[in-house]
Amino acid sequence: MTRFLSKFSFVVVLLLGFFPTFAFAQTAPLQSPGMHTSSNWSGYVAIGSRYNSVQGSWVVPSVSATNTVSADAAWVGIGGVSSTDLIQAGTEAISEGGTVTYEAWYELLPSGQVRLPLSIHPGDRISTFIAETSPNLWSITIINATTGERSQSSVAYTSSYSSVEWIEEMPMGNSEGVNTGFTPLDSFGSVNFSGAYATENGSFKNIVNLGGQPITMAVNGQTLATPSALSGDGASFSVSRSSVALTPNTSIRRFARIGRDVQTFNRGAQTVSYTIGGTQVTVRYVTLPFSMWGGRTWQVILR
Repeated sequence: MTRFLSKFSFVVVLLLGFFPTFAFAQTAPLQSPGMHTSSNWSGYVAIGSRYNSVQGSWVVPSVSATNTVSADAAWVGIGGVSSTDLIQAGTEAISEGGTVTYEAWYELLPSGQVRLPLSIHPGDRISTFIAETSPNLWSITIINATTGERSQSSVAYTSSYSSVEWIEEMPMGNSEGVNTGFTPLDSFGSVNFSGAYATENGSFKNIVNLGGQPITMAVNGQTLATPSALSGDGASFSVSRSSVALTPNTSIRRFARIGRDVQTFNRGAQTVSYTIGGTQVTVRYVTLPFSMWGGRTWQVILR
């Protein structure tokens, strides 16, 4: 994989033997409002109303350098839980080859990640603001309160306004435009979120007043990250990493849209084997039952 890690780019994950709790777009969360686990998100989400701004702050965790690739990302966003759109911005850490790189970024699904020219270090306090300034025009601001640096971008984007999120994520890898599955979650310890507010139907509210729900990150029944209860201000919480390790391309299956990775094969078959880059893989075809993917057939690549 390359160093580019795409947060959510029209990829859904299938765990061994069952569908992911989040049927999403680079990742699509809640299957229903009553289900509160995800394959790669942990934090808080609110759904069901119209949201046109979100903000939050966090302290960048210190990640240990490893020779194997691992990563984590903290962000706030609008959309993506019950829809295929998502506008999001935040920071990430990438550990690879014995070094750790810290970056700031934003992403507008289905487009790829845009890296921002901000210096990010462990211990820095980051504040991120996403707001619609006029119909389909958005302002994305990331401020490093520790260094005094800031980045402000104006972008055009059509949103469903359907959800808001404050998330610590296990990102996906991307090699030459092809998603390569989840990058193993690094040992970030904990991330402390604060100042978590959003505008719902014109009213500025904290997570409690938005009816936000906690999301636990779990793979194959093993918990990777867990959010704390909300603090007394209703706008602060932490996400803590468990001691569970996750190796790439073993317990995780990767989804891709039909025709995205494969040039020629019999699409009418239920299961098909073929070779990509000298590696033989098996493809199983499924039609996702979730409303956001209703009627679409996807291929599950079993590695």
